[in-house]
Amino acid sequence: MDTSTRVPRAAMLNAWSAEPAPRGIRIDQMAELETLTVRTQNSVYEITVLCGRTGEVLVRGGRFFPEWTPAVLTGSTLGGSLLRSGGIYLGMKMEIAPQPAEMITKVVQDPVTGQNEFLVGRNVITTSLVQEIAVPSGWDALEP
Repeated sequence: MDTSTRVPRAAMLNAWSAEPAPRGIRIDQMAELETLTVRTQNSVYEITVLCGRTGEVLVRGGRFFPEWTPAVLTGSTLGGSLLRSGGIYLGMKMEIAPQPAEMITKVVQDPVTGQNEFLVGRNVITTSLVQEIAVPSGWDALEP
C-alpha cells in the first residue's frame, strides 16, 4: 500500500522560494489613497491603500465586503501556510483580515487524549484565485 502524499511543487518551501514571484503588485509601494481593482475567479474587489507599509486598506467586493470595510491585506497565498506578504499576485489568493480584528474561538476534542482544546485566531478572508489586477498607472506598475 502506498502511503505517500503528492503535493504540488509550488507547495514545497524550497521550490516556493526558488521560483520567481508571479506577476503582481506590492501595496507597500503604492501611494496612500491609491485604488486598484482586483478580479478573482468569483468576485471583483476594489482596494484603497490607507497605509501600504502596514497593509491597512479599505476593501469592497465579494460576498464578505459588500460595502467599504477597513481591513489589513496580509498578502497572497496558494492556499496553505506559505504567504507572500504585502502583495497581490496573479494566480494566488488574497488574504484579507477585516478590522477591527474579530477573534474566533473554537473548541475541539483531541482524538487521542479526549481533552477539549481551545483554538483562538483572527478572522481572515481568503479569496479565490486572482485573475486580473487593474491599477491606475497601468500594467507597467506590476512586478514581472
